Amino acid sequence: MKRKAIIFPYNAECASLVRNRELLLNHEIVACVSPIGYGLQGKDAAYAYGGENCPIPCGISQVPL
Repeated sequence: MKRKAIIFPYNAECASLVRNRELLLNHEIVACVSPIGYGLQGKDAAYAYGGENCPIPCGISQVPL
């Protein structure tokens, strides 16, 4: 069973975790949280590095409980 993970703080430097998320064998990234000033709130996590859309949202309101 995979453990759910949230990436905080999320920015372009952490984007490789999202880009290569299939390599995380025991974890599933469910959300990314970035400080409000980064401009990533409510956007797709791939937006930080200009990648293709992925199913991982950015923002504290997007975190599944």
